Formats: sequence, structure tokens, C-alpha cells
Amino acid sequence: MTILEIALFLSIAAHLLVFMMKPDSLHLNAKNLTFVVGTVLVIQLLVDGYRWQLIPVYVVYVVLALLSLKRSPPRLLWRIVSSVVALLILVPTLFVVIQMPLVTWPEPAGPYAVGTFDLSVVDESRQERFDPKRKRKLYLQMWYPTEQSIADPYPKRSLYRDLHSGDGEGGLFQIVFSYLHNVTTHSHNESPIAQGKRFPVLIFNPGFMVWTDSNTLLMEHLASNGYVVIGIGHPYETSINLAGFPLLARQVPGDVTLGEDPSPDFLYFAGGGDLVDRSPIPSERKQIFVAVSEVLEQFSAAPDIAARRKIVKEALRNPDELGFLETNVSEDVLNNFLMTRMHMNLSTQTWVEDTAFVVDNITNIEVPIDGFSSAFSIEKLGVFGVSFGGSTAGEFCKIDSRCDAGSNLDGMQWGAHWRTALKVPFLRWSNDGIRGENDFSYLPHDEDFLDYQVRDSLHGDFLDIPYVFPHSSMLGIKGEIDGLRMIEIINGVQLEFFDQHLKGKPKTGNLLNLYPEIIGSHSGQ
Repeated sequence: MTILEIALFLSIAAHLLVFMMKPDSLHLNAKNLTFVVGTVLVIQLLVDGYRWQLIPVYVVYVVLALLSLKRSPPRLLWRIVSSVVALLILVPTLFVVIQMPLVTWPEPAGPYAVGTFDLSVVDESRQERFDPKRKRKLYLQMWYPTEQSIADPYPKRSLYRDLHSGDGEGGLFQIVFSYLHNVTTHSHNESPIAQGKRFPVLIFNPGFMVWTDSNTLLMEHLASNGYVVIGIGHPYETSINLAGFPLLARQVPGDVTLGEDPSPDFLYFAGGGDLVDRSPIPSERKQIFVAVSEVLEQFSAAPDIAARRKIVKEALRNPDELGFLETNVSEDVLNNFLMTRMHMNLSTQTWVEDTAFVVDNITNIEVPIDGFSSAFSIEKLGVFGVSFGGSTAGEFCKIDSRCDAGSNLDGMQWGAHWRTALKVPFLRWSNDGIRGENDFSYLPHDEDFLDYQVRDSLHGDFLDIPYVFPHSSMLGIKGEIDGLRMIEIINGVQLEFFDQHLKGKPKTGNLLNLYPEIIGSHSGQ
């Protein structure tokens, strides 16, 4: 909470206390307090800005002001009843305000200021999976180095602007995040890019159903240290609340369902993990995926639903395929598992194609910054992402030789090339409790492979969420690790990893000693 928000709640509480008492019993009576609270409220609106969470406070103030300014005060009973109702409104309001605070945005520590802009690009060579009548359209947001003296006059971007800008059809989702308009990042809109150096490029993919700037703190940290970062928004599968972009998909693409249930419930939450959850041992999970992946290849190539069902039945009857499972697996469970994994593999392929399209065309895309393409180089390219975006990074770096280093921030590895070994340095993160989940997907190789797990973390800790919503551990979104410390760990390790493999800088020390919260291993060089 801000100081002015605290002052507003305290002054309202004092107003309620005096209002319940006999007006002449205190020197500062309720009428005088009406003007005092009103002054605090106006200052709060001018300094902090309007946000919907405080609407109940404004309503309580207006009602109290009207009752307090009456010529004759209401009877004691009515004053008590009114005050109790006001408290029943203010207490949950206080809880919501605490859960969704107006945070002060940490300044990036690099030598550069940060510039940003966004745009959309269309891949005319590909049809949209979710709407074959459309061409594939991508949303891009750039973060890049800019000189502080040049950047200062350019306005700073508000946090998660594209969730609450009003250009799209976000509905309630857009309203909920509208207060973030009052949180200002350190990214200057359309500031000129710093000249004199050729900055390496990093491609960032966000999580499934998440927004492109979900990791703004990390993006600003990398850009301020001399990287051009390109975040990709994937239509239908990431949140893009802008005109011209569709909302999240309402059905599964036809290349997955072949006429089966296309509901969003299946798309996002089908029982795709049930089969693997039957075994907590990584080696057994690998065995399951090896066996199932062979079935999946047949399943994915099947021409219709009947052929898919036949493949499922035969797999369950064949002891050489799934006979090692200790418990019986129903046809529905195996079918859902295969459908979900096929869908995620196809989406991974689409996101990898999106990434390749951006890399192919980044020097030719029309941007609002003069000299932008001449200030960076894709000769050294890093690809990373969080959650499903991390899976995209893993798949891209397996099959596209232009990837020089990659990183998966707590993402389950999907993709048809799970057997393909990584041939570039790679940093894999995982939250506390799922270590080994991706062991079957990353085979040993000769390059650097860092496998880091962060103690006391959950999946949401790999986004900005720990800082933007510091109390979200109560909702099970983040772990017990301090949000600012988590950001310090992610920022520090990711920067050193990319500096070493894209800029040729030496290691600064033992990261596991510097960040004791990390449980990690290092293989390769």
C-alpha cells in the first residue's frame, strides 16, 4: 500500500469513530473530519491515480460525508448500524488493496536506459491454425539499450499496458488489471536505440495464456545490460488485449480434434498429465514418455477419430508398449493424454515457426526507430522463455542452428523432437518440487548444460508475479521465497549465462555460492 492509501484508510477509520460518538464530545467533530478525509482522498487520487479497488472507500466516504453534514446528526442506533456496514465494506476492500498493491518499479542495474516499442507483423506464408481464413499475425514487443540522457524526455510505459489499454475486448480481465496503468516501468516508449555497438538479440516467448511482457523486470535487466530483446505474442494462445488480435482460443484447432470435443476446457485442462503422474520417479516417467511417444507418432498420423481409438486400444492390449504400467489405464485416460500431448506438440511447432519467422525477418521489419536494425546483430542469438515459452526455446534450439544459447524457465518440455539432443549451451530452470520432470527431453551433450532448481519457489515465481503481487503465496501462485530475491536470482543468472555464451565474457564466480537458494548441476564444458 502507498502512504496516501494508508492515510486514506486511517482517516476514514477516524471519521467512523467520531461519527459513532456524540458530535460535540470531541474537539475535532465529524463535520470537520469530512473535509479532512476529503482532502486526503483528493490528494490520493491526484498522486496515486484512480484504481477500482478503492471504489468502496470512495462510496463510504460520500455516504459518511452526507450523514455528517446533516444539520442534526442521525440517532445513535443508525450511526452504529451505518458504521458497522461501512466496516464490512472497508475490511475486504483493504484486503484486496493489500493483495494488489501499487508497487514501485525497481530500476534496472545495467549501464543503459531501456527503450521499448511494439508492433504487429503478418506471416503471409502461413494460415492461422485457429482460423484458416486468416494469415498468421504476431504481436512483438521490443526492449533495447538506449542512452539515459536521450531517453529521459520519452514517456515510460505502464506495466502490462496491453492488458488494460482499452484497445481490445478483455472485459472483466481488462478491468481487473486496469489499476496497473498507475505502475510505471523503466521502459521509455520509442526512445532511440544506443549506437556504436552491435547488440546481441534475445528472443523471448511468454507462457501459455500469459502476456508478452509478463517478465518485464527480466527484459529491462537484459536490455539495460546491452541486449535487444524481442518478445513474441502468439495469437489465440497468449493474452493480447489489442484491436486486431483475437482473444484466447475458444476451441481446439481442427488439426488436433478431427471433430472431437473442441471446448476450451479440453484445450487447456484435459487430463494430459494423469498418465505420467502415476510415477513419481524420473526414470519411470522417461520410460512412460518413451513408450507413449511411439504410440503418439501413430496417433498423430491417424486420419480420423476411429483410427485414433483403434491405436489406443491396441496400445493398451500390447504388453510391449504400455504393459509395464503397474495400474490399469483406461482408454479415455490414454486418449486424453495423447490428445493433449499432440495439441501441445503442434502448438510448440507453431510457436517455433513464429520464432523462426521473427528471426528470418527482424532486419526487414518496419519499426518506428531510426537505425534500429543497424544497432543489433543476430550472429549471436539467444532464445528463451517461461513455461510453455521455455518449451518453445528448447525445441527451437534443438532444430534451428541459429540458436547459440537457450533457456527454459520452468517449462514442461513439449515438441516432436524430444529425442533430439541439444547442441548449444542451455539453462533449464525448475521450481521446487518438479526437479527431473524434463530429464527425458534433454539428453547429455558436449556443451554447457545448467540444471537449476530454486528452493521454496512455485511456477508463478518465474514471472513478475512475486513482485507485482507480493502476497500471492496466499493464493498458491507463488512460493515462500521472497519475490525481490527471486527476481535477483533469475536476473543475475540469466545475464551471466547469456553474457558468457553470446558475448564471450568470463564467469564471475560460482553461481551456486552466490545464490544458495539454487540446487543445481552443471554438465558439459
